[in-house]
Parts: sequence; structure tokens; C-alpha cells
Amino acid sequence: MTTKIEWTDVVWNPVTGCREISDGCKNCYAAKSFNRFSKMPTRGGVYVGRTFHDVQAHEDRLAIPATWVKPRRVFVNSMSDLFHDAVPEDFLYRVFGVMVKERRHAYQVLTKRPERALEFFQKYYSVGGEFPPNIWFGVSVENQATADDRVPWLLRCPFAVRFVSYEPALGAVDLTHWLAPGVEPMADARPVGLRSMKAEKRFNNGIHWVIAGGESGPGARPAHPDWFRSLRDQCEQYSVPYFFKQWGEWMPQGHMASLSIYPHVGARTHTIGCHDAQTETDCRCWRIGKKKAGNLLDGRTHQQFPEVE
Repeated sequence: MTTKIEWTDVVWNPVTGCREISDGCKNCYAAKSFNRFSKMPTRGGVYVGRTFHDVQAHEDRLAIPATWVKPRRVFVNSMSDLFHDAVPEDFLYRVFGVMVKERRHAYQVLTKRPERALEFFQKYYSVGGEFPPNIWFGVSVENQATADDRVPWLLRCPFAVRFVSYEPALGAVDLTHWLAPGVEPMADARPVGLRSMKAEKRFNNGIHWVIAGGESGPGARPAHPDWFRSLRDQCEQYSVPYFFKQWGEWMPQGHMASLSIYPHVGARTHTIGCHDAQTETDCRCWRIGKKKAGNLLDGRTHQQFPEVE
């Protein structure tokens, strides 16, 4: 299925349904889409009679990547989390089997549940499973607490591209330690699947790609521009590709002025603080809508992708 998500070409949903796990899930776009489709039998079909919390594996969707002749980036499970506890382990083997077989595509797998992912990868490796360079694996974070919790698990996974999606941005995040080459993943922890020196080198390269973006849709929360600037600068320091996806519904007043963008009459405002070791500033944001806010950070786009050998 085609998508408007800027960092991918299509979405592939062999699993649908999920459950909230952290504050970043509060305004989940997948849940809203699910509820909308469930009211449209001709489009939703499989959603009718279910809630978003009903996780379902779809056997009939496993064949979809084979029908795409042209190579493309594929976001796996935009409507769920592949590593939700309710997804059967045997189905995970089948999903990875498809990604290994259909190697002309690059598969972008994103999770908030890296502990279960690593547990699966250890079993997958033990029975001869492959970690080819066309499978990219990432974790979603929204603040420093979720980064501290999830990124170390990510670094135990030997994929050609390990990435972090910082969206929705709900607090400042420092990834410096994990962006640097040769980082240690976790104390007393060994990475899984290191069959060669090439895999060892890949493991020692830390994070390979960072995506960042503000929240959109009803109930969206604003983000401070310094959060995105800081992460951009961290990535530049270690030559890690940085993809600033969007401001979301809210845009900082200073950015609006520099682009000669003006809020509509009656637009909501919100003042958000950024108080950390480096900065202590307040920023006034206006709710002008995702489309109008756009994706310019300090007057330019940042849409870099990782290079895969």
C-alpha cells in the first residue's frame, strides 16, 4: 500500500492491532486509522467487529512483497508492532522468511518492544536465520527515558541499518553515546548473530540512522525546536544520516516568522520549555497544521538516508 510517510515508499501490514506501551502511544495514528477503517466495510474488511487492541496476523498478506517488481523501501507494520506479545512466534519466522527471500526491497522494521525482538533474534539465529542488509531494524523513542530503555537493546541486533525514530518528540534526547562508533551495548551483554568480521564491524558502528518529527493529528503535543537542533548536531558530529520528517501540528514562532508564515485567526498557542544542561529557554508555538508547518529546520530540509553496502 502506498503511503505519505516521507522516509518510506510503501507500507506492509502482515499484522494489525496493538496496545499502548508508553506516552508516545497516546495519540497513535494507527489506532485512529484502524477505527476509521472499521466503520468502512468496503475498505476495512478485516477490521469489522474488532478493536485496535485485537492483534491479528494476516496470512494472506505474506505474499504481497513478491508482487512488487520494482525495488522499494517497505515500512513493516505501520498498523501494529511486529513484536507485540500477541504475535505468534511462528508467524514472525514467516515474516522474516519473506524479507530474506524478497531481497530487492529494503524492509524497515520499527518496534517499541526491543526486548521481545532480541529474544526472537536469538532463536532465529540459533536455527540458521539470516540478517541480510536489506532488513533495517529500529526502535521508536519519544524522550530520554524511552531512549535509555530501548536503544541498548537495539545495539545488540546485528543489522546493516539500526535506526532510531524519535517521533513524536516529547522531550529532549541525547543519543551521543550510541552514535559514536565502537559503543558498548549493555553491560555483560553479547550481541546476537555475529558470524563474521563484517558482522562484528557492523555491530560496532552504533546507530546508523535517526528519524525525528513532531506529533500530528488531534491532540498533538508541540515540540521544542532545540530538541530537533540538538539531535541534528549530534548526528552531524558522528556523520550519522538525519531525517527531519515534520514539525507536526505545531510550529515555533521564530520559524514561522523566518518563513513569513502567519497563524490563522484564533489559532491556539502553547509555550513549551527546554530546560537541560545545555539550554534553558521557553518557546511559543502556534498550532497551524501539519501541512502548513512543513519540515524546514532552520530554513532547510534534512532528509538523509543511510548507505547500505
